[in-house]
Amino acid sequence: SKYQSPTTTTTPTTTPQTHSFYFAGDTGLPSEFPLHRQIGDRLGPFDLAAIPIGAYEPRWFMREAHCNPAEAVKIHQAVRARQSVAIHYDTFDLADEPREEPPQLLLKEVGRVNEGILRMAAEVVAAAEEVKMVAELEAVSGGSVGGGGEIVDALSASPSVLEEVAVAEVGENLVEMLPSLVDFAAIGQGQRFQSMPKAV
Repeated sequence: SKYQSPTTTTTPTTTPQTHSFYFAGDTGLPSEFPLHRQIGDRLGPFDLAAIPIGAYEPRWFMREAHCNPAEAVKIHQAVRARQSVAIHYDTFDLADEPREEPPQLLLKEVGRVNEGILRMAAEVVAAAEEVKMVAELEAVSGGSVGGGGEIVDALSASPSVLEEVAVAEVGENLVEMLPSLVDFAAIGQGQRFQSMPKAV
């Protein structure tokens, strides 16, 4: 705000927001309260998030205050961060896990989650192609697909029908609704771990 004089009211000034940042601080992932999801829904998506990945063992003691690497990935997704950087690990021995463990577990979890997202995307695209193919075949056969004979005849007479089938618009929309791939970087004690390779 800009003050003109002690007797005038403030004049709000705004500057265009170009980037957003979320700092999770010292946090756990409460199972009974969707705090991070609420933050993501209300304030996200974020361009960058700083999310803790260390000091999580023993879980019975640290769970409420510190998230582990798998929970950090869930927080990344809940706040809808485009990229996250790992914090709160590898500086001091604060807990029972080895200091080198958090970034290693983080990369494994990111890989597992991204594989699941890519598998789901491939299934959506395949289903959309099948739906589009059925619609194209119905148009070629002039009726309902299911009898079999007319469709087999249409395909054998014109195999290019299969080659011309593109991903249905509905399939593209469904793929956009899938979660984004997780992009997480961890930098500690002279080492850098990157979950997604950067383009050269």
